Amino acid sequence: MRHTLAHFAKLYRSGERLVMLTCYDASFARLCDQAGVEILLVGDSLGMVVQGHDSTLPVSLEQMEYHVAMVARGAERPLIVADLPFASYQASVEQAFTSAARLMVAGAQAVKLEGGRAMADTVRFLVERGIPVCGHVGLVPQSVHQLGGYRVQGRTEDSARELLEDARAIQQAGAAMLVLEAIPAALAKQVTESLAIPTIGIGAGGNCSGQVLVLYDMLDIYPDRKARFALLIMGALNVAFFFLVTRTDFIDVLPPSLRPFLGFYLLVYAGVALVFFLPIYLQLGHRVSAQLSGLLLLPITVGQVTASLTVTRVVRRMRDPQRIPAIGMSLSSAALLLLGLLPPHMGLVIGLGFVTGLGFGTVMAINQVVVQTAAGRARLGAVTALNSLARSTGGAVGAALFGALVFAIIPDADRQSLLQRASEYDVELVVRAFHHGFLFIAALAALAALTASRIPRVTLWKQQVENDERRVMNDE
Repeated sequence: MRHTLAHFAKLYRSGERLVMLTCYDASFARLCDQAGVEILLVGDSLGMVVQGHDSTLPVSLEQMEYHVAMVARGAERPLIVADLPFASYQASVEQAFTSAARLMVAGAQAVKLEGGRAMADTVRFLVERGIPVCGHVGLVPQSVHQLGGYRVQGRTEDSARELLEDARAIQQAGAAMLVLEAIPAALAKQVTESLAIPTIGIGAGGNCSGQVLVLYDMLDIYPDRKARFALLIMGALNVAFFFLVTRTDFIDVLPPSLRPFLGFYLLVYAGVALVFFLPIYLQLGHRVSAQLSGLLLLPITVGQVTASLTVTRVVRRMRDPQRIPAIGMSLSSAALLLLGLLPPHMGLVIGLGFVTGLGFGTVMAINQVVVQTAAGRARLGAVTALNSLARSTGGAVGAALFGALVFAIIPDADRQSLLQRASEYDVELVVRAFHHGFLFIAALAALAALTASRIPRVTLWKQQVENDERRVMNDE
């Protein structure tokens, strides 16, 4: 039995979150239905993710009818909401009714239209004639040229007040729900709390009544646009898998006293995520070319290699080398702290990059040797695999958190748009965002240093040390 608007009104009143996904064909509709998705939006976003256009504007009403019919045939239970495409409802309320009726006949149970107070009469006209409506305010893609691009809306006090008035007008006109796209989370919360109908957020924070995602973004199969949080989700899944593994008997390959090494590795490689974003920082904050930004990673690499070679020689003379990673991560933390606090300067980036590399380089040579020595030959393969899992998990989480922090500060930014539209972004804003990221990595490095300092001592090459001591005694 198909879900109704009354069902969602009941969920909304009980405080349950609503789940909406876009869908464009019967196969995905059936899969979404089986997965428990309760609202399917046949969005005009199909113009971009299916047809390959650079906006939703070329999508026609006939094309929307075609896709609505496919989704309706594939899904038995979800409520189907259909977008009214550009130029199919703006001319008059009569035009809007004719277009909406065609989508309802094709299989939709509600239609969605973009706009605030200017569309209130249209919403009222449709609702009074038996066509349920979902509103859409904030970033309205059909007005992308008027807005100047796909940018976050409602950032200023005046624009936030206007958006709130638009939302109230759409509710008063009789809309059953309202999509809030690309607005600040605080504003989305304010709008949600001021309305008596559900709000569905997309890029509007977690305080809406529900969330909608473009299916292709969620599955990461649209090559030209990534959901900002996709990497963060993958990092969280990686961490979940890591802890699932470590709760099994597999963790028993490592002595209990040395299991903190795995947490240490997570922290260290979360910090190494800095390398993923430093070229972007150099290109945007210092306006260097892509080629030069890659070469400027060389000081970090040189620092790592230098530290690894030096530590490998020093560690042979030490019984308890764990203090070396603690010192190294303290060094990296201090360098990253300065990088985040001091004014941007190319020489400073190169010098502190080298020092950061030195710190991370101390870990590469020590940690693996300590863990493998403690585990013994019989468990060497298993413990090496655990170390590799910790490294990859740490790197994924670090990159996700660093990117999420930077992109949260820079409006309407993701990795691709930062590089393609570099001239559109204010240099000072970009530098401030990345400096916050550097301070975050500095905190991780400091925590790694603290963790390393608390790891129990492990004697390496015990037999060799005893032989050396005997030789010294014999010489005496």
